[in-house]
Amino acid sequence: MKNLPFFKFDCIEWLTGKIKLCDMEEQGIFINLCAMIWRENGKIENDRFLHRKAGAF
Repeated sequence: MKNLPFFKFDCIEWLTGKIKLCDMEEQGIFINLCAMIWRENGKIENDRFLHRKAGAF
């Protein structure tokens, strides 16, 4: 079975969940990391550039 090009995302949970306790920058970094993990089938390389790849300068 081919992997789907998307992951399940619950809008209501995102808008009302604990993620709302984070600021907008943190939320953006989180969703970027989710997308990177999904693209790499669950594993990403935690190298010295990961923070830049995720948008956390």
